[in-house]
Amino acid sequence: IVGINMDVTERRRREVQRQRMQDTFYRIIKNAPFGVYLVDADFRLREISQGAQKVFSGVPDAIGRDFAEVMRFLWTEPFASEAIARFRHTLASGEPYFSPSMIERRRDVDAVEAYDWSIDRVVLPDGRYGVVCYFYDLSERQRWEAALRESEERLRLAKEAGGLGIHDYDLASGAIEWDARVRELWGVDADSVITYATFAAGVHPDDFEATERALRRALDPAGDGRYYAEYRVRQRDGGVRWIAATGQTTFREGRAVRLVGTVQD
Repeated sequence: IVGINMDVTERRRREVQRQRMQDTFYRIIKNAPFGVYLVDADFRLREISQGAQKVFSGVPDAIGRDFAEVMRFLWTEPFASEAIARFRHTLASGEPYFSPSMIERRRDVDAVEAYDWSIDRVVLPDGRYGVVCYFYDLSERQRWEAALRESEERLRLAKEAGGLGIHDYDLASGAIEWDARVRELWGVDADSVITYATFAAGVHPDDFEATERALRRALDPAGDGRYYAEYRVRQRDGGVRWIAATGQTTFREGRAVRLVGTVQD
């Protein structure tokens, strides 16, 4: 019997290291809280991150399935075929792709969804190429933006119905913002810079001292920050209007930093 013994310690070490790197690679993708998924060299869906699970949750046996089948299961045409072609092109050429603000109808569920998504070619632990897709779900943000627009519209209607104006006083910088209604009551042009002197100049002299006392109380850190005052404002034509002003002060580290409120004729 003739035999040969070889020391394969180094080879085994490299194999173990390569396996650990491969496990780490796929674990990083799988545990990512944002939208990531991987398509391998055989054009099969190889890994889906936690943040992407919702998108693929309805696909039967998604992992290991042909990626073209997955896309046609999820999306309607022509987007499904266009996306498949993008993935194949990146896999073959290495050219990355970025798609801003995609809005498409899902095929598997009755919904229109919006995403930012990009794809890049990567070298997989087995030495072959794959394509990784990163995406951000814009649908929820669009719902928030729609709700914000609706809220702002309701606020605008309420302001108009009540004749309210909005004032915003940044104590740190001294900047004051007035909306169109406040400017109208003070007789100030739309492009004029507002300062405390602008406010003070409009208040009737007989009411100024009491108005300042109310303001100092609102800016006192020892108080509750609430502002309320009634005073007269002089008009350009010589007339006066009674104003009811309200507000709430924001404090930071024991200092008044901002006063926001309303004025009403």
